[in-house]
Amino acid sequence: MRRSYLPLPAALALLLVACSVTPQAAPASTEAAKTDTLCAADDKQLFSCALAPDARAVSLCAEDGQAYFAEGSTTSSATPPSIAANGITRTTLGFAGNTGGYAYAFEDRGTKRILYAISGTEGMEEQGLIVIGADASAPAKSHVCLPGTFREADDAAVSEVTARWPEDASIARHGLPRRD
Repeated sequence: MRRSYLPLPAALALLLVACSVTPQAAPASTEAAKTDTLCAADDKQLFSCALAPDARAVSLCAEDGQAYFAEGSTTSSATPPSIAANGITRTTLGFAGNTGGYAYAFEDRGTKRILYAISGTEGMEEQGLIVIGADASAPAKSHVCLPGTFREADDAAVSEVTARWPEDASIARHGLPRRD
């Protein structure tokens, strides 16, 4: 498979090589592993979920100091297409009522993709993908993750490094684009 990659900040590149992965139980089958993520088996999963309404999967992954975004079906044996996560950012989100989260954002050929996770009190949770096309006057397209399908990095060391990535200036100032 041919992938295009984005060099991750040096600290994460070193971390991915130097740190060991937190041991996890092996999935019962390859098919079971594919339902959670589009990341390759040895890659770090930063964000993955299945999107409503069609259960199409999205994943942000890291491999050997490079990041990639993949989108497609988890039931197909074909490798989903992936793109470099150019200029990747991670922005902390804060809202009223003990609610917050984060957003990864990157651009590819004029299209901005934002993967976000929000959680708060009383079980409030929402994760998803927002896509903003080259035509900024067109409304952003949003896709919410199906309940129970969201997965994020469970390696504390990786989470610490991504938390130090640069912020997206627009998201930091104005918050997430309006979701339809």
